[in-house]
Amino acid sequence: MGKSLCVIGAGPSGLTVMKQLLDQGHKVVCLERHHEIGGVFAKRNTYESCLLTISNLFMAYSDHMPMNERIKFQTRGEYCTYLHSYAEKFSLIPHIEFNTIVEDVDKTDDGATIKTTSMNGENPRTHNFDGVIVCTGSFQKAKYPNEIPGFETFQGDILHTAQYHNNVEPDLTDKRVLCIGMGESAADVVTEIGDVAKRCILSMRRYCNVAPRNLPFADGYFTIDTATTRLFNRVSGWINSFWHTNLFRKQKNSIDPAIALRGEWCLKAGNEPNQVITKNERIFNSIIDGKVIPNTVGIEKITENSVLFKDGVQEEIDTIMCCTGFRMTFPFLKNEYSFTNPRLLYKHMFHPELGKKIVFAGFVRPQQGGVPVIAEMQGRYLALLYNDDVSLPPEDQLPALIQADKESEEREFYITPYVTSLVNYSHYMESLGRLIGCSPEVSWFKDFKLASKIWLGPHFAIQYRLNGPQAFKEEDQKEIRHFLRTFPLYFPKSTYALLIGGWILGTLFPFIQKFRKRP
Repeated sequence: MGKSLCVIGAGPSGLTVMKQLLDQGHKVVCLERHHEIGGVFAKRNTYESCLLTISNLFMAYSDHMPMNERIKFQTRGEYCTYLHSYAEKFSLIPHIEFNTIVEDVDKTDDGATIKTTSMNGENPRTHNFDGVIVCTGSFQKAKYPNEIPGFETFQGDILHTAQYHNNVEPDLTDKRVLCIGMGESAADVVTEIGDVAKRCILSMRRYCNVAPRNLPFADGYFTIDTATTRLFNRVSGWINSFWHTNLFRKQKNSIDPAIALRGEWCLKAGNEPNQVITKNERIFNSIIDGKVIPNTVGIEKITENSVLFKDGVQEEIDTIMCCTGFRMTFPFLKNEYSFTNPRLLYKHMFHPELGKKIVFAGFVRPQQGGVPVIAEMQGRYLALLYNDDVSLPPEDQLPALIQADKESEEREFYITPYVTSLVNYSHYMESLGRLIGCSPEVSWFKDFKLASKIWLGPHFAIQYRLNGPQAFKEEDQKEIRHFLRTFPLYFPKSTYALLIGGWILGTLFPFIQKFRKRP
């Protein structure tokens, strides 16, 4: 018998979690504080020129895959249209209560209780559910760099990218602007400010690893996320790092100054596999043209009208634009259940003290790949969990499992330890696939081409609909198999041979070392 469940938030994560739960016969209500779906991609939340850094095929849910579209990067509006088509296709809107504020969520003996009000604080209600899934996302509250000495003494305007719509709203024409922080949105915002500002200074704590939207070493058809393959993520870290380092050295010697500068930054940033990747190279032309002046040593202090950097350089400024991201906040939860580090949850989802009564979905940031498809896999797991088709690990084992995953992720992404939601897309998807029981099982002998594409080709979420629970019907699988078989590979066969050799070598290396140490 289906459970009575509540999803908080109708963004990309909330929509797909709701759909997966409904598919398994659960009764679902979604509470959304605004008047529309879309979350961070709704028009109110995003600057005009926003172009996604993940391609349409990696942002698409497996149950609404645009297999007939060419691979491309969507605008905010295009992706929001996709979300609306998803909600319409699966009749999700009738399950959503809009303009509803969640005031309190707490566990009970047999589930959870939620207290809500309307937007104006009226119409208080209490709801009881068997479980609550929080899908409010990581972009809840703007984060400001208050730790910088003198930050609060600045007399000019202090803005955040959350307030940015375009370079005339707010109007920064002929202003001296200090931009603090560098990420994918910052690459757009800072570039646009540089086009109109009198002087635009970009302050960073460190060099960033910046990847182009399209693969620099293959046909321009391929987007950067098509390099997210099972094989590539099985190759030993030192081989992966060696390969990227050589690529960056070649880029540093490019005759294109923007590409050469990006190569220099990537070399200074450190090992590419072990950190956040900024997938937006737009800013480099502005730096080359002198429209944006980067400073990577950090800020010593800010005064009433200037900034002093740690290298002794001082600049007078009129405005500060904070490109410092957001922080997670859960005002409706008790302090003991709230968190800022998703790695303290089992699979970034389950609080040890809450079990499946109050669960979190979508609190991941894949180094490559999209959050929505991960939320879909989380939703599929939850749908089975609430049906008692699968079970959580025993309560006394959860702390050790959480700690093991946490240490593994911290080792892998040691260069950017402060991005605690960061995960390896392929590893995380594979781990959920094992929990659900839907890992693709294709015989190399019966269908060599499909098996090789699953192993060597892009790690599309649709692979997890080939078998196991919630697999598609046979007539739908024919289309999936055709899509996967015919999607082109971006490397020549010789490169794949080298990668496979590197994987085998990396796998055997520990055993060789162990054998050599024997007396």
